[in-house]
Amino acid sequence: MLSVSASEMAQTQAARVVNYTNRFATFTNLQGKAYEHVELVKADAFSVLYRTESGAGRVYFTNLAPTVLEKLGLDTNSASTASKLDEELTHQKEVSQAEEQKHSLDPTNWKTVHVREITRQY
Repeated sequence: MLSVSASEMAQTQAARVVNYTNRFATFTNLQGKAYEHVELVKADAFSVLYRTESGAGRVYFTNLAPTVLEKLGLDTNSASTASKLDEELTHQKEVSQAEEQKHSLDPTNWKTVHVREITRQY
């Protein structure tokens, strides 16, 4: 199991911030969505932030091919780091949900509910 502390995550994020100035790009993510002539704003430890005429958005490294990351001037290890962090967070969430479910199935944790049957005579 990969274990990542909060300070390691902060150091990774701070070390990988890239600010773009007047840089435009066209690329496609792994799901096939095309981003045409978007203005790149910033890349952090997990994603690339961009602007268009109609708004702004974010594309996570895990959704970009290594060739696209290289084209954007980013380290391809960023995607693997982001992927590992994402896997760790997902695992922690699954463990937490499993513990919560186990706790709720334990009869000693059940609250007593009294049900009174109401009958009507017609």
